[in-house]
Amino acid sequence: QLVGILLWFSGILPAGRISFDYNKCVKCGNCAKKCPVKAIELSPYPVCNHRKCIRCLCCMEICPNKAVSIEEHWVNKTLLWIFNHLRGRKK
Repeated sequence: QLVGILLWFSGILPAGRISFDYNKCVKCGNCAKKCPVKAIELSPYPVCNHRKCIRCLCCMEICPNKAVSIEEHWVNKTLLWIFNHLRGRKK
């Protein structure tokens, strides 16, 4: 969640979109309930309004079946690698 919030506030998360694996989803609704901007609706499976989504990744964090993911963009991969690398150095 922290990574998503930091990337969103910095304004450099241009293309990553939330996606759902309907084979893993059990339609529990946890993702829609947890979303702070109400960007996810169930109909009957989750659907993300990408214009509302702030990519905080709360939906990924709460999903019991890991049915939520973010489509990777090269910028996202690079920033996450940098973040994890810097975090690892502080140990």
